[in-house]
Amino acid sequence: MNLDDENVLTWSEIESNAGAIQDLSNIEIDLVKKAALSAAEYLGDEVFGLDKVHPIVLLMLNNAPWTRRWLIWFIDQLDFFARSTGFTSLCHSLKQPKQFHDAVFTLETAEKLTRSGGSISFEAQPDKGGKRQSDLRLDINGQLLHIELATSGSSDQETKASNTFNHIVRSLLLRIGIGFHFAGRLLRWFARPRIEEITEILYNAIEDARINGFATVEIPFDIEFSISNEEHIHELEKWATDRDLKIGWFDGPSWGGDELARIRTKLRSKAHSGQIPVGEPGLLIIRSSRALGLETDVQEIVSNLEEELFDYPNLIGVVLIGGYMGKGNTTSMVISKSILTSNDRPGLFHEYSLFIPNVYSKSNLTRMNYNQVEKCFK
Repeated sequence: MNLDDENVLTWSEIESNAGAIQDLSNIEIDLVKKAALSAAEYLGDEVFGLDKVHPIVLLMLNNAPWTRRWLIWFIDQLDFFARSTGFTSLCHSLKQPKQFHDAVFTLETAEKLTRSGGSISFEAQPDKGGKRQSDLRLDINGQLLHIELATSGSSDQETKASNTFNHIVRSLLLRIGIGFHFAGRLLRWFARPRIEEITEILYNAIEDARINGFATVEIPFDIEFSISNEEHIHELEKWATDRDLKIGWFDGPSWGGDELARIRTKLRSKAHSGQIPVGEPGLLIIRSSRALGLETDVQEIVSNLEEELFDYPNLIGVVLIGGYMGKGNTTSMVISKSILTSNDRPGLFHEYSLFIPNVYSKSNLTRMNYNQVEKCFK
């Protein structure tokens, strides 16, 4: 099935085809079937017929087993939070193509916060002219912590680079399939016609690899890409090592700019937004794979942000969330008083989490409750 077929895809079809997905256990197949039926109730089949292709449609068009494991996780979380305050608003956002990724980020954060032992409520849609609430509220032992989420903004250059990366990598993941490995790097962003040309070249390389077991694409100043089956993976490993690339990783084009400056700006705007009530304890969680990824200077991030928190004594800290597509090692370390962890998330994503405490906080959150919240990000 290709991207032009999204209108004929349904949750019922995903449920009936669960057994055809390779490398799923019998238990996982049963869970996928149940998840697809639940997704029909939560999201409806209308997500498959929207004028703008919904992100979950692109995910379900990919028959790799990790997409179905992600679906199992997704529905497990919706089932868990179904009776939480504001859950209806969360589902409404999940149905909107432009709001889907932010809503999933909210769901992922809510899952982390359950480790505190408290109860979660989601932001309800405000009445017309009403004031927005914080994205999440955590009631822990009778104290309320307001959590505000943000994604670091994009420059024009970054938007172009991101559009190039997302289109090409998304197309690759939909085409590669099971039993193949790849590594690659985009060296710059492209205009739409060039994106389509590059995508077609990569499609041809994938077909070449299906026949010969190994293929490469190297266009100076544009792209480096290689793909192999299991039998030829040693050739891919050598090719990737020679170019300082990692197997299973597709490096994006550079966009320049000061990402930490954008994060500081986002921190200030959220802290002053009023969604975290003045005088009540709050926590900011900012998503930025550009600042927190494979090549991260964590000490620089901590040094830049821990002093920034001084002006916001009601905040107990800020959390940065980032990562990359692929798998990695689970790690945990303390840097100064900050906590850096990394682990594989459901789906093909390795996540980094950096909890930076506000050492100047005058929040009335008890030490016991603070420790419970901090534990969510260890």
